[in-house]
Amino acid sequence: MKEERIKTKLSNLTILSLLIGMFSYPITSSIIVLFGLPSTNTNIVLKILISIIYFILFVKTFQHKGKLRSLNLSLFFLLMLYSVRILVDIYIYDIQHDFHSQFYILSYFFLLTLLPVVSILKSGRFLDIKKFNKIAMYQILIINIFYLIVTFYMGKNLIESFAGRLTVEEIEGSSRAIINPITIGLHGAISLIYGLFKLLFFKLKFKNKLLCYSMIILGLVNLLLGASRGPLIFALLLIIIITFKYFRNNKISPIFLIKVTLFSFTVGFIFILALQYFSEIDFFLIERMITFFDDSGGPEVRNYLLNSAINDFINNPILGSHIFDTTYNEFPHNALINTLMSCGVIGGFLLIFSFRIYIKNLYYTIIITNKPEGQLFFFYISPLILIGMTSGSLIFLPDFWISLSIL
Repeated sequence: MKEERIKTKLSNLTILSLLIGMFSYPITSSIIVLFGLPSTNTNIVLKILISIIYFILFVKTFQHKGKLRSLNLSLFFLLMLYSVRILVDIYIYDIQHDFHSQFYILSYFFLLTLLPVVSILKSGRFLDIKKFNKIAMYQILIINIFYLIVTFYMGKNLIESFAGRLTVEEIEGSSRAIINPITIGLHGAISLIYGLFKLLFFKLKFKNKLLCYSMIILGLVNLLLGASRGPLIFALLLIIIITFKYFRNNKISPIFLIKVTLFSFTVGFIFILALQYFSEIDFFLIERMITFFDDSGGPEVRNYLLNSAINDFINNPILGSHIFDTTYNEFPHNALINTLMSCGVIGGFLLIFSFRIYIKNLYYTIIITNKPEGQLFFFYISPLILIGMTSGSLIFLPDFWISLSIL
């Protein structure tokens, strides 16, 4: 009885930590904007509170007398290796960043990434997925509604916003954003995937169907508001996989699936192009996709960052170079390249091995298992993992690490 109570407490703490790690930033940033709170001081207070929750989970997890097996040892060793790299760069090479102090870098990684990931690697087996999915649904809805409210709060309508990328800067004209378009598109993709999967694979009452349709519509709107290519591409990829699974479960011909998929995307694409051409609506996301494929926009900043990071890796292939590239003092917006740059082939191997678990779970989710709650969980957290291939850095992307650790 006592053991069951301990496991229940660990499960609840794990749920709370995952919800914070995956979804707290969009909510807190929206609140800061809507209520005009000072972003720096508010974020400091919130990060201290979040770190305390993570620390409690860490202590409770390792107080548990039962033998707990790490779910992803390669991820654990990668984070240990990266921790050494950060400490060496800061305390030996005195690496500085243009926007973040050394204390900020250390506290962000060790308290907001390493601490929860190590804890969740141990406590993840106690996660009540059904309970988590239910709470996450409302949190995802709130996030996407908040982004719409922020749009109208800034005095814009949707038509105007679709023509650009919704972003809220900390100081007008600065490059530091409280709400950035990639995050908006990412959580739009999560909402879309959650709503679609639940509609296709769950028997729902009318109220829940309405919620799912709302999530799909909100997700599509925020994908357009964010105008970020990565979230859109990942959303389309996951929709194709979900559609394949639905047809497979219902024993429908794969050829018919391919025809339906191609027809749906063709009609959808033609509709959006026609809407953009014959009306006053201008979709910036469509323009960004077109320039991406025809390369008419020329090289982007991230291309230079990637090339610099690759050169750093070539110069130090075994153990890597530094946490930031040596040319621009930035990160390359790609988890694999970032790992190779910072930790060499050893770190790259550990990251690939960590992704092996994700690929394995993808196979089991599509082909083997038939547990809707687990499948739903896998699909809607996938964008948080896949986004690491196109955005963010290993230091400032805790939702990527936390999502990867729970699989």
